[in-house]
Amino acid sequence: MTTANTAPGLELAASVARNRAKLIRKTTRTGSAAAIAYDDLATELERMAAREKAREQQTDMLEDAR
Repeated sequence: MTTANTAPGLELAASVARNRAKLIRKTTRTGSAAAIAYDDLATELERMAAREKAREQQTDMLEDAR
């Protein structure tokens, strides 16, 4: 059984979060907490995308056993 490739979607979501953080920093003085939260979210999404890419490259042991 194969799963859908979610890495591109995660990378896109991380990009959106980073752009929102930049926008918040440009437009507000008190938006630093929100900008930090968006940066943290983007970092976690990038990590999830990297794990998904690594998982795609691994062979499926169950399928190999068949």
